[in-house]
Parts: sequence; structure tokens; C-alpha cells
Amino acid sequence: MSNKSTPSYVNASNIKYRIFYSLWLLQSIYIGAHTLPLSNSALSLVFAITAAILQGGLLSAPTALMCRYIDTSARYRNLSLNIAACISLLVLVANYRLYAMYGFFFNDFVLNIVSTAGGVSALGATPSMWFTFLLLSIGVFLLLFVINRFVPVELLFQRISRSALVAALIAAVLLQTSVYAFAEFRSWNTVLHISDKTAWYIPVTSKGIFKKLGVERKRQVAEYNHKSTGKLNYPPKGVDLNITNHYNIVWLVAESWRWDMLNPETMPRTWAFANDNQRFTHHYSSGNGTRMGMFGMFYGIYGSYWFDFLRAQKAPVLLHTLKQAGYHMQAYTSAKFTYPEFDKTVFSEFPRDKLFSDTDGQPWERDQKNVAKLLNFMDGASQDKTPFFSFLFFESTHANYTFPPQSIINPDYLRNLDYVSTDFAKNIAGIRARYENSSYYLDQQFARVFDYLKDKELLKNTIVIVTGDHGEEFMENGYWGHNSTFSEQQTRVPLIIHVPNTAPAQHEELSSHLDIPATVMRVLGNKASSSTYSFGSDLLDENYHRDSAVISDWHGNALITDDYKLVLSSKGRKHGNRISTKDDRALAKLPAGSSATLKNFLKTLPRFNE
Repeated sequence: MSNKSTPSYVNASNIKYRIFYSLWLLQSIYIGAHTLPLSNSALSLVFAITAAILQGGLLSAPTALMCRYIDTSARYRNLSLNIAACISLLVLVANYRLYAMYGFFFNDFVLNIVSTAGGVSALGATPSMWFTFLLLSIGVFLLLFVINRFVPVELLFQRISRSALVAALIAAVLLQTSVYAFAEFRSWNTVLHISDKTAWYIPVTSKGIFKKLGVERKRQVAEYNHKSTGKLNYPPKGVDLNITNHYNIVWLVAESWRWDMLNPETMPRTWAFANDNQRFTHHYSSGNGTRMGMFGMFYGIYGSYWFDFLRAQKAPVLLHTLKQAGYHMQAYTSAKFTYPEFDKTVFSEFPRDKLFSDTDGQPWERDQKNVAKLLNFMDGASQDKTPFFSFLFFESTHANYTFPPQSIINPDYLRNLDYVSTDFAKNIAGIRARYENSSYYLDQQFARVFDYLKDKELLKNTIVIVTGDHGEEFMENGYWGHNSTFSEQQTRVPLIIHVPNTAPAQHEELSSHLDIPATVMRVLGNKASSSTYSFGSDLLDENYHRDSAVISDWHGNALITDDYKLVLSSKGRKHGNRISTKDDRALAKLPAGSSATLKNFLKTLPRFNE
């Protein structure tokens, strides 16, 4: 019988909601374990506790609905509830695993990965990872099954009336939203960091109320990001796209290749090639991920334009010009051209039979096969005297960082890099050793291309570009990998350019992927101003100078100069310093005289929108 003083939905004799209460409790504890250690005051601790409880309950809501509407007499009721709760808890665990690696939870960017062909395979997941995940799933299911079967968690709520529970929840909501709103208004970083680390936290701000109360807003800079109109003006009408120098082009891009891997110990052959050509020592990608890095190096346009170009499926001026000039054009990748969607952007004017994607075997094996295909293509194209463009994307240096046994230069590498079970902070030295070995292997593959071009005497009429799509971080600033922050390690990359009949030189000034299209177009003899089709300039111009480099992620841009780094991206500013030096040391405010650079950036931002 039901006790009249206790609501039936929490009565000890009614276990209908037991699995919901268990899940709520477990998820709140799990969230709290990640956020409570960040608190440094009583108020921030209260905020962390209330946020964890409320978010744990919110994420358990689907299971609560199942508890309410699944017939208690249904044959598989308990099994269904346990499966639902298991999925909910596994999603939460995976969310925090993702955050530990990359600094963000499941979002529209991750949705793009899992919903786009080739996206999941691009993550580099190993069979051992899936096996670990299977064991974790079984363990979570058994835990929930035992609780649902034997532990009367609902007794915790036995003495709570419905009205008291509702009142407590309302009070908790008002408390944590008020604290967050004030923290956001006053840049109270402790609370903001706790909210950032609360999975799928829903922020509520009250700027208008605080202004009316006379509270002073504490912000360094406003947020400036590209506001898309959806209509492109690219290239503007009347731009001269003719070329007079029909050089061949060999374009080599390595996944996650950061600048300091280009050294005589790790990559001796590439180091020698760099010193015989144009080497740019302070060069930055146009993104902290493949999408924006590749977009910038081919279009010379800020990555925040990616979405407009994807919708329009507009090819870059550079490749369109080569196609119009009758070039033989082929591209190879050891990943997929569908993720990111380069088949609809960068290479959208390529016939599909000219895009070669190899996903069989380990990434190092794919790279080896693709180099052979590239050399075979150049052999045929050079014999018929028609200029050619060739592109190859290397995957060896992408996590899990793969290499054959003969390419091991650092034997202290982590043998099994498992995204689910590996403690990244503890094993980061071994993980970086894997990266060094894969970079050494990459050097061997680059050398095959360099040797071919030299042996066939093609260097006298071929432009060669060697660079990375973005960098890779190994916990130097608290993160592993890329796509999470605009740190030096995630954004600075090597750049080597061979230009026929040009003396070797080392360039120390700030440079950007955005300058590559303008440089290639000028070497090809195009006379149009680079400002008509890009945000870049000719790197080889004797008057070349760049005040700032713009780097993009999925959510916006960052501005880098020799004196400071200003993060404008809505996501990027949450992970790391909003204002820092170029090499990521915190700054209290922007240096004097920085306003001119910022104003120029804002002025040029909408250039290619109608």
C-alpha cells in the first residue's frame, strides 16, 4: 500500500522510477567529479554542485519519460530501461573523453564528423579502442542492471514531497543561472571554466539587467566574427585569371604536421630540401583543423567563409585557372575527399575519376601506395609535355601516428594508443614518440617525390609546395591533438616552396596559408591584384609584410600578430587565453597600437560577400 504522506512516484514500494533516480545520481556524480575540483570559493562550489545535479537530471530526462510511459507489466521493461540508461551514461562518458582530448563536447562539429562520409574513419580509431568500448559498455550495463534490480535508490527521495522537490529544483535553477549570468558579465573565470566543463551546459545571461543595476561590465574586447550573407562575390567580375608561365605544380600536404618536426634529426631529407629552397620559419595555418587549414591554403580566404563556399560548391580561383589553362589535374589522399567535404569545395571542379582516395590498410601503407600513384601520374603527364597539377594528402602523422618498424627513431613510443582507455596526460611522452616516428616515415615518403623530380629534371619547370594542414599539440597547453585551441602547437606549420630559377632563402617574418594562392598565381605570371581573389599576398615579393595572420575554427577566427594573439572564436576563447602573446603566454590586455590591425581585419572581413 502507498503511504499517503509520500508521493506515489517516490514511494519505496514503487520501483518504477528506480533506474531514473539511479541514472540521475550517477550522472550528477560523474559531472561533479570533473567540475567540483575547479571551484576555489564557497559560491563557485555551490554553483558546481547545483550545475552537476541539474545537468545530471536533464540528461536523464529521456530515461524518466521511458519510466513513465513503458508499461510496468511489459515483458522487456527492465531490459529496455537499462539499455536506455546505459546509452545515456555511455554518451556522458564519451563526452568527457572527447573533452579530455580536444576541449569540447559533442556539438555540431562532431555531428558533421559522424554524419559525413569518411568522417568517423578520419578519427583514426583502432580495433583495440572498439574492444575497450565494448567492455566499458558491458560494465556500465551490468552496473545499472544490479542497481535497478537490488539497490533501492528511490529511498533517498522517500521523505521528499512533490512540492518540496519542485521548489528545491526551481531554487537550484535560479541560483546557478544567476551565478553564471553574473560570472559571464564580470568575466569570473572560475565559474566560466566550471560551466565549460559541465557537459552541454545551457548558459543564461542577463546583460540588460546588470547594466540597469549599474554593474560595470568587465570585458577586454567584443566578439567579431564573419557574419555570412549566404551570397558570395567570388571572384569579383572582371578579375584577370590568365597565366603566362605554365609550370607544373606538385602540392604535398601532411596531416597534423607541426613546424618543429622539420629538423635535421627527425626529417633529414625534407630539411635538406627546405634549405635548398624557400623555407618559411614563422608560418601559420589558416585553421587548427584540416577543414579550415586546407580551405585557406587553396582559397586564400578566412576559414569562416567555409560554410558559404560549401553551399555554393565554388572551386578556388587557383584551381579553376589551372583547369581553364588545360592542365592535367589529379589529386590523391590517404583519407577521403568526402570528409571534410573537399569534393564539394577545393576539388569541386575535378572529375570524380581524377580524385583518388585510398583507405585500405594502415595510414603509412596508404601513403606509400599513393606516392607510387603520384609518381606514375607525373611520369605520364611529363611525357606528353602538358603541364600538370598534382596533390597528395599524407595521413601517417594523423593520430594514431603510424609507421613501419624500419622507421622507428624513438623506441620509447606507446605501443597501443586507445582513445577510450589511454591516460593521455600520463602517456603523452610515448604518444609524442609515436608522432616523431611517423614524421620520420613521412620524411622518407617526401624524399621519394623529391628524388623523382630531381632525377627526371622536373625541378626546373615545377613548383613544389610542402606544408601541413595544421599542427598538433601534446599537452603543452593542456590539450592533445588539434581542433581545440589556437595554440602555437596546433596552428604553426612548416612551409617549403620550390620555385624554378629562384635562389634559396630562409624567411623569418610572419606568414600564412592565406598567402599561398597569391604566391602561386604570381609565379604563374598572373598580374591581377591578389586582393581581388584572396586575403593573401605574394610571399616572394621583396616588399612582403604581414601585420597579422587569421586562423579559423568551426566557430570563428583568431588574430595573430608578432605581439599578441586575440581569439574571437566563440569556442576557441573558452579554451586557453582570450588574449595572449603569439606563443600563448597570457596578456592582461591588448598592447597599445593594436586597434589599427583589428579595425583593418573587421573592414576586410566581408570582402567576398555581396
